[in-house]
Amino acid sequence: MTRLEPNQAETSSVSTNLEVAVEENSIDFDKIKVSPGHAKKRFLALKEALHECDRRIAAEPRNLGHWLQRGEALLRLRDYEAAIASCNCCLTLNPEWDAAWMQRAEVLDRMGNHQESLENWEYASALSPDLPEAWNGRGVVLRKLNRLDESLGCYDQALALEPNYARALNNRGFLHGQRGNWDEALADFERAVEVEPDYYQAWQNRGYLLFALGRSEEALACYDEAVLLRPTKDEAWNGRANVLYNLERYEESIASYGKVLALRPNCVDVLENRGNALGKLQRYREAINSYTKALVHSPERVSTAYYRGVAYAHLGRHRKAIDDFSLVVDLEPDHFDCRYNRSTCYAQIGDADNAVADLQVAIEQHPEVYLEMARVDADFKKIRARSDFQELIGE
Repeated sequence: MTRLEPNQAETSSVSTNLEVAVEENSIDFDKIKVSPGHAKKRFLALKEALHECDRRIAAEPRNLGHWLQRGEALLRLRDYEAAIASCNCCLTLNPEWDAAWMQRAEVLDRMGNHQESLENWEYASALSPDLPEAWNGRGVVLRKLNRLDESLGCYDQALALEPNYARALNNRGFLHGQRGNWDEALADFERAVEVEPDYYQAWQNRGYLLFALGRSEEALACYDEAVLLRPTKDEAWNGRANVLYNLERYEESIASYGKVLALRPNCVDVLENRGNALGKLQRYREAINSYTKALVHSPERVSTAYYRGVAYAHLGRHRKAIDDFSLVVDLEPDHFDCRYNRSTCYAQIGDADNAVADLQVAIEQHPEVYLEMARVDADFKKIRARSDFQELIGE
């Protein structure tokens, strides 16, 4: 059964720019966005924001908002230990400030300390039981701890407090999807984008689920919205590319895979999928180039080596194809499609003994598939007159 992927599907809600801002001149971290290939600019902007926080703290060392914003800057810089230290300074000044407990919980979650993060979320929700953000964050961590019923209860509580809380709707939808409750998941995602049309993550999750349900055109519309909202997010471009591939819109699919590779040049899955799309258009040399790049990073990846072998065979480069098929068979001896295809390549170069040996293995395992194929396959023309081949296919 198809499940929603767990990566980057859930969002908590700690933000020093929204729920917990304490001053009108708070630093707006959400505006620190850059185009692809300019991650250094973002890093430098965050460092400057951190320096500004430090300057403000030097002037007002007991100002809780300055410490909280410093924690936000450090969180986004992924300096988690320092972010925890800033949270601790907040809590030293005011041990009952829910915003500091929530930020601390978020940092701990990013560090993978889910149990301690949960304890912080629980304390925040105990301090402010009417705060939906605390219940939502608590639900996120409970799901990561596989305490799914409790997680659902927290999302329900958050939505009881704020029915239009898009992040809780998205997260509850993700949880429903994980449990195979498709209708409930889809309803939550649809409600999330209805109340917050610019919510990238909910559009992406809705697209993923619709694609899994076979509703590709609707899924494509969701991914179109997602890439418009966040053009630097490779996940949405990849989802869009996969949908376009499924719709046999290969040129557009290749373009979207290209967007992903501009952001993540060494993504093996995408390099392979791009190669497959190129192969569908019979652009085999370009496909081989894409597969080769993938194999540089994952030299024993069976599927990529197999597809490259197929592309070589289409170009008539049978010895190169045999090399790839042999790698696949060494790694996965029961890959019978590969054995059959290697057999045809051996036949094409006149190596009848190896051709018959591979074909025999394939036919013995799946005669209903490979026997009929071999009887009509023109690739065996050079060895068809041999008695051992005729005996094998029953002619």
